[in-house]
Amino acid sequence: MRLLAALQDNVVRYEKEFGKMTATNPKSRDHAPSLHSAMVRLKHKQSL
Repeated sequence: MRLLAALQDNVVRYEKEFGKMTATNPKSRDHAPSLHSAMVRLKHKQSL
């Protein structure tokens, strides 16, 4: 359970960094939805 919390903390931190990146580099914005959906799938798998 602690691992999941740590993972989610990392995801939040990564998304903040990624948000900064997309602000300066519009091209990388294309990757945001797929990254987000991958994270959602990962969270869903762990909750099963």
